[in-house]
Amino acid sequence: QPVPTLVGRVRAAARPHLSGQGPPWVGSSRRPPQARLRPDARRNYRKKIARPIRPVPMSIPAMNPSTKALRWAALAALTIASTTAQASAFITNGDFETGNFTGWILDSFNPLYVGGTPSFAGGGVYSAQGNWDGPGPGTISLAQDIGVLAVGSSLSFDYSAFGFTFGGDRVFSVSLSPFGGGTSITTFEVFRAPSVAFSNGNGPTSLDFSAFAGQNVRVSFELTVPDSYSGPGNFELDNVTLTAVAVPEPAEYAAVTGLALGVFALVQRRRQAAGR
Repeated sequence: QPVPTLVGRVRAAARPHLSGQGPPWVGSSRRPPQARLRPDARRNYRKKIARPIRPVPMSIPAMNPSTKALRWAALAALTIASTTAQASAFITNGDFETGNFTGWILDSFNPLYVGGTPSFAGGGVYSAQGNWDGPGPGTISLAQDIGVLAVGSSLSFDYSAFGFTFGGDRVFSVSLSPFGGGTSITTFEVFRAPSVAFSNGNGPTSLDFSAFAGQNVRVSFELTVPDSYSGPGNFELDNVTLTAVAVPEPAEYAAVTGLALGVFALVQRRRQAAGR
């Protein structure tokens, strides 16, 4: 009679158990199959059958220090870019070519109007015009909420003013106030008309807003009328534009430079320690 193999013995022992009858050595003097094996076969049986399966550990390679430094620098650059991108100020309908005051806010005191045949070269068909006079004292204003100013922002425009007055000085100024209106943040005096005949403008004018970067603002063009109908005057405004030079501030440059130097020094120190 042929001697059963190890696999055959195991199958023969497990068949009754799988059918619900239990192993043949339960309740009898028979020994379990692994007990009837030779010592060397018994060890192999335990290795193959009894030993649980262990997960194979996976090794993750360490990140190169130079790669870490590059990632830190990229993160800093993205932070600066996101900060700069928050600046969103712009002028709507600055050339008034819509034929109306779309995007602008008019005052109720002798408001300006959009008229044709502007006096500026390249000014298109329309400009903001009006009488620099009225039942004063009062202020003629044209305003617009422009948003958050970027670093290096500047406002440029063309204007013309002429007439004469018998009263106090008339002043043309540009003011910045919080978005939506409120107390003035600052005022730029552009032109002061003395109590005689006056004429000024017909050329581009630029104002530097860089000191107010990061602020959410409204810009207002204002004409003061100190007296009531003290002399005729005319005013014209056109080609209003806002230019923003989106560059990081010096403090941001210093922060990025310091971060890069610190990471470089740390990498060098670790390399020196590893070489000892």
